[in-house]
Amino acid sequence: MSTIRLRGVRFHFFPQDHEPRHAHAEYGETTAVVEFTDLREARISSGSSAVFATAKRSDVRQILDVATEYFDVLIAAWENMHA
Repeated sequence: MSTIRLRGVRFHFFPQDHEPRHAHAEYGETTAVVEFTDLREARISSGSSAVFATAKRSDVRQILDVATEYFDVLIAAWENMHA
């Protein structure tokens, strides 16, 4: 596993993880799966366990804001882990 911490958000990448490109993100008590699209968007995964029901909306927004700001860094980390 590889972890990158950006502005208080921890992004975890796992070797040989499944497509689409994504990271497991943690901020505060919130955990979310963030997908990185070909249109250069960071979004919450549509999977049923992408965000826990107890997640704070403000924490999810922070995760997405940081993922968007550091999109290129996070894509490079995904690609490095899956090269």
